[in-house]
Amino acid sequence: MGSLSLASITDPRTISPSSYSSPSLQIPRHLAHSNGFFPFSSTGFLGRITSTGPVRAEMVKQTASAIDFSDPEWKINYQKDFERRFNIPRITDVFPDARPIPSTFCLRMRTPVSEEFAGGYPSDEEWHGYISNSDRVLLKTINFASPNSAGAVCIDPACTWVEQWVHRAGPREKIYFKPEEVKAAIVTCGGLCPGLNDVIRQVVITLEIYGVKSIVGIPFGYRGFSDSDLSEMPLSRKVVQNIHLSGGSLLGVSRGGPSVSDIVDRMQEKGINMLFVLGGNGTHAGANAIHEECRKRKLKVAVVGVPKTIDNDILLMDKTFGFDTAVEEAQRAINSAYIEAHSAYHGVGIVKLMGRDSGFIAMHASLASGQIDICLIPEVPFELHGPHGVLTHLKYLIETKGSAVVCVAEGAGQNLLQKTNAKDASGNIVLGDIGVHIQQETKKYFREIGVHADVKYIDPTYMIRACRANASDGILCAVLGQNAVSFP
Repeated sequence: MGSLSLASITDPRTISPSSYSSPSLQIPRHLAHSNGFFPFSSTGFLGRITSTGPVRAEMVKQTASAIDFSDPEWKINYQKDFERRFNIPRITDVFPDARPIPSTFCLRMRTPVSEEFAGGYPSDEEWHGYISNSDRVLLKTINFASPNSAGAVCIDPACTWVEQWVHRAGPREKIYFKPEEVKAAIVTCGGLCPGLNDVIRQVVITLEIYGVKSIVGIPFGYRGFSDSDLSEMPLSRKVVQNIHLSGGSLLGVSRGGPSVSDIVDRMQEKGINMLFVLGGNGTHAGANAIHEECRKRKLKVAVVGVPKTIDNDILLMDKTFGFDTAVEEAQRAINSAYIEAHSAYHGVGIVKLMGRDSGFIAMHASLASGQIDICLIPEVPFELHGPHGVLTHLKYLIETKGSAVVCVAEGAGQNLLQKTNAKDASGNIVLGDIGVHIQQETKKYFREIGVHADVKYIDPTYMIRACRANASDGILCAVLGQNAVSFP
């Protein structure tokens, strides 16, 4: 139970911006930094919630601007700074005298360890399945020869190869919590995402393998810590055995919540010394603040974060859970839009998919379907009007093909909409509805030029979010859930 060797996976040096914080879940201002990074333990490294490509290049550019390339030691200094920012806090940082015990986890044991722990804590010295705390995973695998290479992201003008290593997740040979003394809590925050139940299930099962008997779910996000009408839900293998067969979250979700101090007070009252947080950027900003409050109070508490974003928009991560399911389910909406457009005289189908800051779902769904004529994503600016605008191209498609299908990510083209500066309970800026805007502008445009157009608009967002995870995401969720418990 690697998380049993953690004080927390969060690090105040890598907190997300305060703008990500919920206005209800009050994050202390001194914990909000401007670097935009946040920690995620279950994947073995920390990630940044952004889009890829231009954003990552801009991030590297900003980092590079602070480097003195005339210093012959710049490469070593850069690597040291990278390692410092990606450092994982451990329980010995707060309790240097904490004594480890042999791990109670072993893949050879197919049932939980005995309730009485007769004969001490079992270990298998001949089993070589443990991960060393010194194990690292190489983050970058492409050595770009030139800044002009396709997709190149370089630190210096010469595109020097700089190795970047991150922590490897997995069970450790020594742990710092006695399983029978652990009360673990799981909380899901933010919006729904396919795979939440899969992660909950795997966390519970893995905790039981370690020998933890007291596991509870906190209902409806951080709100469950303060609302007197909400009671914690006892969890066990029997309770979670089949929850992965349904979408949504067994525990429920919500945005915002009480103050950090109140949350930690409730954790102390309930005897919770291990907290698993499933959520996005605002949720993890809250988790980091909870960790800091626990450290300040000298509490032996592990706070472990599992990143949740259906948009697949965590920099440095290959894939996030729910993404594959979203792409697969989006095919239904795209195919419906295609049939509607193809069957109508001068038909235009418009599909809006998820993607606040990145267009991975829209792009992958469009590529997979083979039925999309125009794909609009946040990373690529576009215009609706003018000779090179979307509407002009739609006119060309109607004239040449007789129909057209457009796929747009929800965060695309926000510069074309009136800004409200409103924020939701998680602190996210409320986006304008680009899908409806394109639908209205398309109808208006063809009406003004005297060309008939039959425009159909589909927004399958909530249908996709509520789906159960597909096989690919189910496997990823199982890995995340296991590693969340087994992280160092």
